Amino acid sequence: MTFSAYYGVGTVTVAAGGTAVTGSGTLWSALLQPGDTFEAAGRAVRILDVVDDTHLTLAYGWPGSALAASAYLVVYNAPARSSGTYVAERARELIERQRILDDGIPTYAAKAAGTVTPPATPVASDLYLIGGAPTGVWAGYAGYLAVATDAGGWRFTAPEQGMRVYDTTADAVWERHSAGWVNIAPVSASLLGAANGVATLDSGGKVPTAQLPALAITDVFTVATQSAMLALAAQTGDVAIRTDLSKTFVLAASPATTLANWAEVLAPTAAVSSVAGKTGAVTLVKADVGLGNVDNTSDVNKPVSTAQAAAMAGKIETGLHTISIPATGMVARTTAGAAAGTVETTTNKRMLKTLDYDK
Repeated sequence: MTFSAYYGVGTVTVAAGGTAVTGSGTLWSALLQPGDTFEAAGRAVRILDVVDDTHLTLAYGWPGSALAASAYLVVYNAPARSSGTYVAERARELIERQRILDDGIPTYAAKAAGTVTPPATPVASDLYLIGGAPTGVWAGYAGYLAVATDAGGWRFTAPEQGMRVYDTTADAVWERHSAGWVNIAPVSASLLGAANGVATLDSGGKVPTAQLPALAITDVFTVATQSAMLALAAQTGDVAIRTDLSKTFVLAASPATTLANWAEVLAPTAAVSSVAGKTGAVTLVKADVGLGNVDNTSDVNKPVSTAQAAAMAGKIETGLHTISIPATGMVARTTAGAAAGTVETTTNKRMLKTLDYDK
């Protein structure tokens, strides 16, 4: 590891004559010390205080012109840095930071992941994630990390659960699980929305229309003639209803101007095509089913035929009637029998013969 005698990451802003320095992209609190020298634009001022990662206080006003997002350097020359206490404290911080890194999940940048053949001319420090069934000098190291050495050899590291490898070539991330290496970023960015790749979603959570194939939407047209049907701007699958034939046709192939491309939609052979000679919305009357002479009347109001009415005209109606029987046609009993008599009716003054019985 190479150590520098200065720090110059990020940019700074300071007013002319001001003591407050504001940094952008800086990490000052862990690296700078009061007494270090702040330098920029050929000027140098001692640092009085390191406020935080992005703020410094100078020992006196900045002697140069105002700086805005300017480059700078901080020279590590504070007197405290030469003391044994300071060095020991810095060493302790470095050890603690290394411990935190060692306890974390390591992520490695690899030239390739899953390859099984070692490169013929490896570049020193290049790292590879070896795939299954490797060959050559990688044989027996399936799943290992291989780092090319300065001497042209290889140094192998056994995989541990939690390791991650970023494949810089395929733009994918592999993670070591108990079952082996798993591609946790299986789709390369170069394949998103690309041919033979995968579709993406827009801000509304839908696939953009540019990534969809041509869609076939069925339209239904109503026409009155064959020529009107052949003149339709129709696509395969569109439907034409012919009112002149009461038939429906589907465009089975392009172009729509060819009659043979229109296929008639046939009804099932067992379907009813007409009722009593009628088609369409059929409404039947009694004559349609041979009942033209039938009257739909109640039992009380049912009529009789003319012949039956004539035959019944001379018949006595049912009910209570008065029948005249001559007295001579009746025989009175001998004992206390009735005496024969006559009576005149009040209507028509008929004379009736009677048998008068004792009350």
